[in-house]
Amino acid sequence: MSEVVDLKRPEPRIWVCGCGCCSFELLEDGTSQCSLCGDQTERGSWYVEKPDAAETAESPTLNVNGNGSVSFAKHRLRSLATQDDARMMVIALDGGSVSVWADYVTDDQRAWMLERLEIAADIIKKQQVR
Repeated sequence: MSEVVDLKRPEPRIWVCGCGCCSFELLEDGTSQCSLCGDQTERGSWYVEKPDAAETAESPTLNVNGNGSVSFAKHRLRSLATQDDARMMVIALDGGSVSVWADYVTDDQRAWMLERLEIAADIIKKQQVR
């Protein structure tokens, strides 16, 4: 007899666009587009449960860790870092060092960046420990 291999199904996930919508149109060329804002799904994230609207409203937040793939997360962040509108990057290494780049010239811009860091901290706090 052959052995039965238990292929555990991955946890179901939902793609949420940066605008907060989770409904998409599948296009003939194989791409998908957000039904609400028309985005080609560049800005969004995978979630186990649909997030609160506050997490995706107005200023989209991306939890690239949401799909459980370290290589995907690193690739996605590299892609985001090269965009012309990137304004801040924070990298922490295993040894404890932290590298920060922030492009601001006014106190309001700095305050905006600090708010983004608080959002990032909230995302980390909500994530389950593996």
